[in-house]
Amino acid sequence: MKRFKNWKNGTAPLTKTSRKKRLRRRVWGISLFVVVLLAGLITGGLMAGYQIWKDMYEPLPEESVPVDTSSVSQEQKNITFVGGRPPELNLVSPAAVPAEYQEQYTNILLIISDGEEQADLVLLTIDQVHEQIKLTSFLKELWVKIPELEIDHQLDMAYAWGGPKLAAQTIEQNFGVGIDRYIEIDFQKFPELIDQLGGVELTLSEAEADYINRHVDSPGKLDGAGTYNLSGQQALCHAQNRTTQVHDFDSVDRMRDVILATFQRVQTTSDMVCLGKLALDSTSMISTDIELDELSKLLIGCLDYSRYDMFLYRLPDGEDYEKTILLSDGEEKQVLFIQDMDQVRERLQSFVYGDFYQSGVSQTEDVLYNP
Repeated sequence: MKRFKNWKNGTAPLTKTSRKKRLRRRVWGISLFVVVLLAGLITGGLMAGYQIWKDMYEPLPEESVPVDTSSVSQEQKNITFVGGRPPELNLVSPAAVPAEYQEQYTNILLIISDGEEQADLVLLTIDQVHEQIKLTSFLKELWVKIPELEIDHQLDMAYAWGGPKLAAQTIEQNFGVGIDRYIEIDFQKFPELIDQLGGVELTLSEAEADYINRHVDSPGKLDGAGTYNLSGQQALCHAQNRTTQVHDFDSVDRMRDVILATFQRVQTTSDMVCLGKLALDSTSMISTDIELDELSKLLIGCLDYSRYDMFLYRLPDGEDYEKTILLSDGEEKQVLFIQDMDQVRERLQSFVYGDFYQSGVSQTEDVLYNP
């Protein structure tokens, strides 16, 4: 594939075997969702299927997205730090993958957008060499250097200022991992799909249930901590909850958990009419630059991918980051900066391109957020 230029409270720890089985079920959920999408395209007829792909297809522009550099520069000048300054940052080229393996690694940037120029960024790696699926999530508060603009700012501003292309370039040139394609998902449309499925099951803390009760006008209020079947609007509210957290990563985990719970509901749904409609409706919330022949290969490969082990990774990870506060035009924001970026790049590249079991990266203890 052509490259761009230039993620506790919890239950008792899972055994390695039970974790593998749990993860594999989730891979099947994701794979089935994609297969259902393909079935929808086929039942819609060849020409209709082509038209649906065409509606989703949005190649990246050859030239950079125009940005008002004067306003960006002014905003940069207005930033002051409270409690510590980030280190100097530099851009790098993506790590070189041996030619014989290039076609066996696929890195797809998943952009989960809230419809307001903000997004969560997750790198999906399909590693056919080691038969592993890897998901790397990047906290939007990460302090990075944004290429093209040549300024330092939070990671989420790359997407806000330059869309998928600048977001991909920023991850590539800060962390040294190449990106082949992107898929952008408009999360604001997720409630419609969830309601079609009859809701999704999630376990909430008391604080999380109270948050949903305060922000969603629903006849059935949630009664404290517990496991609930959430409506689409309740699930969206939970995913966007940035206020109640046990650790720095909870806000990212919630978004991911809603998506995984949706895939699981797809997996257990036997109503083929519902699944077909779901597949067709889901195309309205997806944009991608994956070519039709590439998409066909990915879909055909889904049966193989379903037996792959899945591994999760988050940046920043462990204790490799520090927190500070920045003030911009009187607004206070928390940012996370990495002191030893070279070490983080090496660890990420080892996770993405190497065998997970020999990568030196720790698997997330509990895949699902489960307070």
